[in-house]
Amino acid sequence: MASPPPLLPRALLPAFNEGSIFISLTYQPGISLAQSDALGRVAERLMLAVPEVNGLAPQPRRNVLKLPWG
Repeated sequence: MASPPPLLPRALLPAFNEGSIFISLTYQPGISLAQSDALGRVAERLMLAVPEVNGLAPQPRRNVLKLPWG
């Protein structure tokens, strides 16, 4: 007697759990670098206060204002 064919996965993609989350902070235009840095440090402290957070990998970026004519 032939064995039945193997069962194929029912979902197109496997369960998605990377254990990572990406958070983007947005500030008012014209904020100084010192203010931006201070607010970023506050956000880091708040996130590290969450017991499930094991670490952070900050990635500062420069936001470019997109003008309607440019």
